[in-house]
Amino acid sequence: MISLTRRFTSCKCRKLCAIAIFVSFMRCIHTFCLCGSDSVFGEEQAAITCKMSPAAKETDTPIAVIYSLALLVGLPLNVLSLWVLVRRHGLRSANTVIMTHLAVSDLLLILTLPLRIYYYVSSSWPFGAVLCKVAILVFRTNILSSSFFITFISVDRMLAVSYPLRSRTLRTPRTSWIACVAVWLLAVIYCLPEINCKQGKDSTKCFRLLNSNSTNSSSGKDTIGSPPVYVYILVICLVLLFVINLTSTATVIRTLCRRKNDLMGHNIRKVFLLFTMNLLMFSFFFLPFIIVTLLSWQDKIDLQVVEVIIAHASLNCCLDPIVYYFSFDAFWKKN
Repeated sequence: MISLTRRFTSCKCRKLCAIAIFVSFMRCIHTFCLCGSDSVFGEEQAAITCKMSPAAKETDTPIAVIYSLALLVGLPLNVLSLWVLVRRHGLRSANTVIMTHLAVSDLLLILTLPLRIYYYVSSSWPFGAVLCKVAILVFRTNILSSSFFITFISVDRMLAVSYPLRSRTLRTPRTSWIACVAVWLLAVIYCLPEINCKQGKDSTKCFRLLNSNSTNSSSGKDTIGSPPVYVYILVICLVLLFVINLTSTATVIRTLCRRKNDLMGHNIRKVFLLFTMNLLMFSFFFLPFIIVTLLSWQDKIDLQVVEVIIAHASLNCCLDPIVYYFSFDAFWKKN
């Protein structure tokens, strides 16, 4: 027991050291680029860094650490998951297709995290408005597409348990491909107008949220901002997906209680783990995100807190590989 505790402690320390070294490395890069008169990014970027408010700088380091954790943990896990899904399992089942799309969505998000880490370490953005908007688009698309894909996995597993015969014609790779491509298209179309509203207008403050009063000041108004229609659409969409996950979980529980003899080939505890994991993903990552999104538009929450919650939402990519493991048919079978 003592040896196991020592191993766990040493492993945890190595991860924390890796994160600290990564953040320090990004700070060194920024110092090299901005120090001296011959600055790589020029004196204008250095002046912008010095103008950052103290409140913003206080939260920048925790946000950088959160993104570094998501990068260092999520990248190897999702690369390994995608390799296992494609090479070992192929795209021969409905749930494997969905999980592959979820892994791709997570990897796209992870590949943009170094940009966010650099920004919150240096408080500057020298990469231009286009790359800023691409990074924001990828992040927003990941939040929306991941919530859909996780819900698809829950529905697919619910149909496999509750309606195994009647759902065979529906639970096909072709149907999953159509649904996943539709989600990608809808997510991108939905997120395109959003990145032009509160973020990405000032390329030097790429990921910094703007107060709605400041956005209205240009038009002569100084009133509390009202969330636009697309914000309400996002909230309604994610809440409906959460309800669908709750309904799928309740249906599976009812089926397990009624048909225990018919489900002898499944490990009931392992079946329940998947639905519990999906509900936890929504509760800890997606629901806080939509709550602070509403509050931020009404100026009822500090914007630095919103940025921390947004960074916290990126950690969903670290737990998705656990969902893949729980979703495999072989995992559900009794040994």
